[in-house]
Amino acid sequence: MVHLCTEDLEISNITHSSAVVSWTVPSLSTAQDYVVEYGEDEDDLDLSTDAITATDTTLLFEEYSITLEGLSQGVLYHVRVATTDADGATFYSEIESFRTIQRGNNNVVMLLPV
Repeated sequence: MVHLCTEDLEISNITHSSAVVSWTVPSLSTAQDYVVEYGEDEDDLDLSTDAITATDTTLLFEEYSITLEGLSQGVLYHVRVATTDADGATFYSEIESFRTIQRGNNNVVMLLPV
């Protein structure tokens, strides 16, 4: 049994109140569900999305994305993807960080290393 989590976690389309989180999953992954966990405190990602259920595919990689909405402007957020496999084990991606745009700003967006 292969326990592969996510690959290529990316944050894009960052606005003052939303951002798109995208990731790929290797076809050998045993993951059943994906939940995006996020928050302002990297050690306490207290917000999460509804679970996204994996689909069967013959492709080498599956791509997923979800839009986080209702974010506060000008705030640094930390994001990771949690996966649960058929045995109930949970695995986590690396954490990525981004800052939402502050209104009145020149829309400069920087991804920050963790």
